[in-house]
Amino acid sequence: MSYLYCPAEAIDAVTGQCSDPHWVDSPGGAFPPLTAGEGVQIGFAIVGCWALGLCGRLLFKTMRGYL
Repeated sequence: MSYLYCPAEAIDAVTGQCSDPHWVDSPGGAFPPLTAGEGVQIGFAIVGCWALGLCGRLLFKTMRGYL
């Protein structure tokens, strides 16, 4: 899908009209396409953060019991 784009320097200050419009392709979505390996890496990073938070929570609960 394409859309019409006008660079800022091509806009006339008096009339507000674009003197040099361009058709450009849309970026295709919010996220770039990923390979399966990149998806697995992101998944492991998310699971690792959750595991680190769980370990920290358990550590704090254990330490609170000894104080």
